[in-house]
Amino acid sequence: MAEKTLPDPEEKRTVSLSEQDVDVLRRVLRSIDRGAVKPAQPSSPEDCEYLLRRAEQIYQSRRTRERLFGRAMFGEAAWEMLLLLYITERGPRQTVTRLVEASGFSKSTALRWLEYLEERRWVRREPHATDKRAAFVALSDQGRELIELYLSETFDASR
Repeated sequence: MAEKTLPDPEEKRTVSLSEQDVDVLRRVLRSIDRGAVKPAQPSSPEDCEYLLRRAEQIYQSRRTRERLFGRAMFGEAAWEMLLLLYITERGPRQTVTRLVEASGFSKSTALRWLEYLEERRWVRREPHATDKRAAFVALSDQGRELIELYLSETFDASR
């Protein structure tokens, strides 16, 4: 039996990587240690639009699933609010009240999950300039990055 020799680990070699190889490597690194590698940002306006369409498709799919099977099976208030904030980010700012109502969950459930999202620093509240009883809620940079990472890792290859 022929004996195999292993390459010298100190030997330096140049390797060419395709863009696809680099993308795969980035995802592997992120999966190894989420805290050490910052999630990739959409690289073009087309990517941004695709991510938004993807979020809207997920949201609409969830509405259809809920209509057919009922909400009790799929109660994910936090995810609903993150999706809503991402989808509406370019539109009018969301107040806490509007977000809670749009989520479709009870006020206590939605507020409890909103507090959880704030603790994780995925959303932030901002005071309303003219109404001290109201506050706006928005995605934090970290929350947006995580949603975009999720959406980009679930890209449809036939896009």
